[in-house]
Amino acid sequence: MRILAEEIIRQGLVNDEVDVIGVKQGAYKKTTPVSELIAELVDHPEVDYDSNAVLLHKICGQAIIRLESTLRISQNFPFWLDNTVDYLCPHL
Repeated sequence: MRILAEEIIRQGLVNDEVDVIGVKQGAYKKTTPVSELIAELVDHPEVDYDSNAVLLHKICGQAIIRLESTLRISQNFPFWLDNTVDYLCPHL
């Protein structure tokens, strides 16, 4: 599996010199992967957080543990999750 990467490409106006600056996603986030997944799930009208908070935490916690162990990308997991959370939610 290829991890998505982002970069900023800067081109000088005077000499057309090109620089590529890598961007590391997730470094500024203070939320946990479980909280991020829950936040995405409750955006769906059929998911009621108030009635199902304990169940949501349990399911999302289990999903994160399973994904981290299966994908073996623990150091890049927050970045990977950020880029795939929209795809994951309908499958939970």
